[in-house]
Amino acid sequence: MIRKKIRVTIISDFDGVLFDIGRFKRDYARVFSAAGIPIRDYERTYKKAKKETRGVYDMAQHAAFLKQKYPAARDLRVRIAEFLARSRQYLYRDAMPFLLWCASERLPVVIVSAGSSFQRKKINESGIRSRARSLFITRTPSKINVLRGIMRQNPQDVFFYLDDLPAALEEVRKNFPEIKTIRISRNHREKKNRGMDIVASNLSRARSIISSLLYEERKER
Repeated sequence: MIRKKIRVTIISDFDGVLFDIGRFKRDYARVFSAAGIPIRDYERTYKKAKKETRGVYDMAQHAAFLKQKYPAARDLRVRIAEFLARSRQYLYRDAMPFLLWCASERLPVVIVSAGSSFQRKKINESGIRSRARSLFITRTPSKINVLRGIMRQNPQDVFFYLDDLPAALEEVRKNFPEIKTIRISRNHREKKNRGMDIVASNLSRARSIISSLLYEERKER
């Protein structure tokens, strides 16, 4: 068991780390299909909306594009709200146990995710918001400014950063080499890549890695 001898902050992405975004997106597309919108048009306007909002998804922008061609789309906003209310079912099985372990070991978790009010609603509806110390939603894919603010507020902490995207991890390593980065790669082998410290196949494995790294950190101090 890890004793609280050093201060730690775990910063985690949401999609692909705690939340099965692939399964969520497949079912989300079906919401639009049920409203009378062909999948092809859903995908085209989805990409267009992300481009319009600098790479993050904004449901309001997406709906605005669709209304141009489908003004009578049946109760689309109501359908989306009902779908988001079921976000909890898309959490990975190891997400809540990981967060509960962090709480038991007094390792605060900060969730940093790119998106809009849609993303915030999705996270809140998933039921894990209360398990995190803070939640930050960035309006661009880059999270560097948010991470810089977190580190300034907690300058003595040891930081871990969890993400599933190699590009995001590489950006963090480039700007903050002192952060220990872990890629959550659920469908790939645990092979270290450029721009990250360690690769873990799931959050159970990440938990073991964090425990080991903190043990080594304590020995050094």
